[in-house]
Amino acid sequence: MNVAMLAGLLPQSTIHTQWFATLTVFVAINTLLYLTLAIVKLLPKVYLSDWVDRRDRRSEPRSVSLVEDEPREPGPSARVPLAAPGPTEAVRTTR
Repeated sequence: MNVAMLAGLLPQSTIHTQWFATLTVFVAINTLLYLTLAIVKLLPKVYLSDWVDRRDRRSEPRSVSLVEDEPREPGPSARVPLAAPGPTEAVRTTR
């Protein structure tokens, strides 16, 4: 803002004080800070792992996706047969 524009709002003695100059610098720095934060928020997120290659990465992904590249043998849980309902379940359903 120009000093001439503020002349109608504030008296000349207030505009040329030290505290008003300090307030002006604070507002300018605060504006630049929030402008920088707004621009950074618009940019895509940057991950450190994209720039730094680590040695302890797995050679194969441990995904739980249902899409398989090659057929695999079913795990131990798939081999267990389902048990038929016992007599206690039948009694519970009749009550």
